[in-house]
Amino acid sequence: MNAGKDIIIEANNITVNRGAITVIRDISFSLSKGDHLAIIGNSGGGKTTLGLAIAGRAWYKGSIEIAEPYGQRISWIEQQHHFKNLSNTSDFYYQQRFNSSDAEDAHTVQQTLAETGGDIAAVLKTMKIEYLADEPLIQLSNGENKKLQLATALLQEPSILIMDQPFIGLDAVSRKDLHQIINHLASQGLVIILIT
Repeated sequence: MNAGKDIIIEANNITVNRGAITVIRDISFSLSKGDHLAIIGNSGGGKTTLGLAIAGRAWYKGSIEIAEPYGQRISWIEQQHHFKNLSNTSDFYYQQRFNSSDAEDAHTVQQTLAETGGDIAAVLKTMKIEYLADEPLIQLSNGENKKLQLATALLQEPSILIMDQPFIGLDAVSRKDLHQIINHLASQGLVIILIT
């Protein structure tokens, strides 16, 4: 890695195969300090696979070098949330948020964030969801769930944040809120990689 250019990520000839199928082939790029990345393309084109490779969650050929301390502090936010209820299962169904009896078996936002630790109050404020602290997860909207996923990732104090399709399923107001939050995080020095 050419440290003289403040390069944070340098990827060379990244190729990922799934069985006999090549999902992505010979992708190369670099990100310098202050840069961000949007991975765009057709559905099924390998965007998520590339994000997983950068996050160290997928096997690949080629090389991905990440400068320290960035490489040790990568948070991955997948498209779907996978929160568990008090019964330690993730057996949620489409209209469950409207059934109040199911809320009794759901963690609250505060309980979920406490599992990660850190300055929960500060993260709730950054995400503008202080009002949700005592709400059961099952009663959150898609936008609120996405903010909770982001809050959980921020408690891990990442240097690089990779988000897979963060705006899918959000209404116009939630998209605008999330866009503002992402811009704020980027302005604070967090490297943002969006799969979109």
